[in-house]
Amino acid sequence: QDVELIQFSAWDSASDGYRQKPDWKDIYHDVLIDYDLEMHPLQIKTDSAVGSEENVLVFLYPASAVYLGNIRLTFSDPPQYYIQYCTSYNPFPVTLPVEQDKVMDHHKDSYY
Repeated sequence: QDVELIQFSAWDSASDGYRQKPDWKDIYHDVLIDYDLEMHPLQIKTDSAVGSEENVLVFLYPASAVYLGNIRLTFSDPPQYYIQYCTSYNPFPVTLPVEQDKVMDHHKDSYY
């Protein structure tokens, strides 16, 4: 099913904002947000550092709002990502930038 709604979990401790082109939006936890992941990659802004153990946690839904799964990014050392029903925890395939402020891109078929 196509992802058309997202929700930042209350357990999300790392997300500072997300991009809904062309603007950056504030994060509101436990609120369904219209977002067409088929057409636009999900861009999440964070200032979490590697080793902080902070998490990005985004729930995914189709238009019917029936839960599909979630995406979790954990800023452990090394940082890891998890896609529910698709992967176990895996190290990021790229080195994260050293800068404190980062933008994480999630495309429907790939990561970062």
